[in-house]
Amino acid sequence: MQKRFELVVRQQPKKGRMTGFSDDIRIIGPSLVLQLVVLDNNKTITHISDTETEHFVCSVSLIQLETGTRVATTVDGDDKHELLRNKNNLVGNWISSCHHLEDVDGRQGMFFLFPDLGVRSPGKYLFLCTLMQLDMSKVESNIVHEITTLEFSIYSPKNCPKPGPITKLARAFIDQGADSRLR
Repeated sequence: MQKRFELVVRQQPKKGRMTGFSDDIRIIGPSLVLQLVVLDNNKTITHISDTETEHFVCSVSLIQLETGTRVATTVDGDDKHELLRNKNNLVGNWISSCHHLEDVDGRQGMFFLFPDLGVRSPGKYLFLCTLMQLDMSKVESNIVHEITTLEFSIYSPKNCPKPGPITKLARAFIDQGADSRLR
């Protein structure tokens, strides 16, 4: 039986306040949550073992809507010119391993959590989410699936609306031991 792996956005980021260059990251809310769905030949959801999911990771890249270009993900802090050139970058943990958790309806699932993402400049963005399967025998990774989120906005401090409350999905995951920064 051939298995196909897909990502589904379970929680969509909507807004955030821009993050400066200090250690105080302004987290986008709600936090991005992706679910790994495994389909068989008949496009029926099937299950895989915990050991199979150990080899999956998901990364996110930031895409600026005005230009349609991918924004630098990391910045070399020792190079001031590079830091200034890439001030629109994504901060936080942009790679996640797979978490086995129950959703708000008590259904077991495989989720990728991004509880601490922030963006340095105001604007409209979306995330490109890339599911990769690691091949430890060859020390390489293969891209299995990619999706994009819907648009979200990053505001300057003066124009930023109040953050929303923690979501039911985030609360359910935190109660199961997920990162408490999840929103």
